[in-house]
Amino acid sequence: SRASMAAYNALLPILNRWSVAFHTRMYSRARRIIAHTGDHVKAIRALTKEADKVALVPHGIPDIRESDRNVSRPEAKKRLGFAGKRVLTVPGFINKRKGYEKVLDILASLPEDVVLMIAGGKMTENAADSEYYKTVEKIISTKGLKMRVRITGYLGEKDIPDVMAATDILLAPFISKAASGILSLSIGYHKPIVASDISVHKEINERISCLELFKGGDEADLLRKIKALLSDSGRLTMLSGMVRRYSDEYSYSKMANRTIELYKEAIER
Repeated sequence: SRASMAAYNALLPILNRWSVAFHTRMYSRARRIIAHTGDHVKAIRALTKEADKVALVPHGIPDIRESDRNVSRPEAKKRLGFAGKRVLTVPGFINKRKGYEKVLDILASLPEDVVLMIAGGKMTENAADSEYYKTVEKIISTKGLKMRVRITGYLGEKDIPDVMAATDILLAPFISKAASGILSLSIGYHKPIVASDISVHKEINERISCLELFKGGDEADLLRKIKALLSDSGRLTMLSGMVRRYSDEYSYSKMANRTIELYKEAIER
């Protein structure tokens, strides 16, 4: 309601001051602090007098079983009802940070055999997530895309291999600055990925250039990048290879070892 929104806005400066004070005290007591993105490293360093105790450990990439990663694409598409289609997928729980609107705005401009799989369900049953879910459904209906878009609903672990196998290009038009677990999972499956050029995605490409980045908010650029990849199997194969390299270099096990090193440093301080 307007009253609750007004109350929240009035309290926001107080909440922000409390949050800064709380986190400043918390960080002052830690010997080492781990962050997963450069933006978070900068934010935390601004709240501590010992900037050198903040360390960047990139979001780890999960190890995927070969049997899960090597599911037949035609068979997976057939099981999911996408036989004969080229599948774009936005994976993960449905929330505002995912940027579905940009993809839905350009879908009709792609060849008719290209479909979109929104691979997930509502993040929570709260009012905000439920309202946004309805908004996505309304956009799909208003644009006449019901025959070209599938919302899978919640996916269990056993469902993921088929979803990834059926996907020709994975899309990450995300707008959040946070590292994404679902993006890390997608990298673990060695999928070619078109991603927005938010800072966390640029960081990934600075380590290993494995994501096809488009200008965030630029639908025309997103459309160009997708069209180009759909007609360039060599580029798709190259991206998959670079993603494989990234998953090897930044695996869970290697990031765990880096974390152990930081714990040892903290103990020795």
